[in-house]
Amino acid sequence: MKLPRINNVGLNNAMSYTLRSSKNIVNNTRRCVKQIGSQSRKVVAATMIVSGSLNPTASKAAINLTSNMSGSGDAFIKSVSDVASDMVSSNKVAMKSEISSTATPVKKAAKPKMKTPVVKSAKEVRIMDNVHKSPQEMNVALNSLLVRKTAQANPLKNKAGLFITKANKYGVNPVVLMAISLAESARGTSSAAIKKNNVGGIMGQRGLRKFEKVEDCIEKMAETLSNHHNKLNIDTLEELGRSGKYCNKSASATWIKHVMFYVKKLSSSL
Repeated sequence: MKLPRINNVGLNNAMSYTLRSSKNIVNNTRRCVKQIGSQSRKVVAATMIVSGSLNPTASKAAINLTSNMSGSGDAFIKSVSDVASDMVSSNKVAMKSEISSTATPVKKAAKPKMKTPVVKSAKEVRIMDNVHKSPQEMNVALNSLLVRKTAQANPLKNKAGLFITKANKYGVNPVVLMAISLAESARGTSSAAIKKNNVGGIMGQRGLRKFEKVEDCIEKMAETLSNHHNKLNIDTLEELGRSGKYCNKSASATWIKHVMFYVKKLSSSL
């Protein structure tokens, strides 16, 4: 049989009932003492001790009653009185322990949410790092940096899930992908981003490429970074900018500065 769960209210009610019952036993026994003979006083004393073990107050009454009865010189009554005295102190300790154990536990303070460490320079930003953040968290960070346009919705809005998916596919850092996209597309407002779904500055033979969907452009960005890393041993954002493979070498300093601005913004928001 499965025992019911005992909560604090039930335990307190049970303790109150026990205290009342033990007091009643003591009071009723006290009224009967005068009506019985000396031979039955041992039974009376034993009853007092049993009831007194349930209640420190009742134990004191048991000590007083058995002490008065011990005038006859009965050795058993004297020993019972000593036992009752010990019960008083032990019951007090037990009851204090029980009350403290049923007290409402103090809630521990919630640990502060750990944020992604903010990098200081492009030398520290590795293009192949993983960032273990949920799409919801990264969407909040990405959307907070977008420029709203009344004429048309921003093509980068709520696209963090796509950046994460494509980054995981090629082992690329999603924060770097988003930062490059924000810099290349002017936060999703450039003509190439709106008309060509080119949110990454991807070049073709005739200039900026046109993609059918924004998702296709993000995948091409991730594939490009992965190829530069695997074929040219480019590890950091600074190396990527200085190499001239993603931007002109003459504009590398400005490009790195702009991308790093968004890397820091995104990292501090995560």
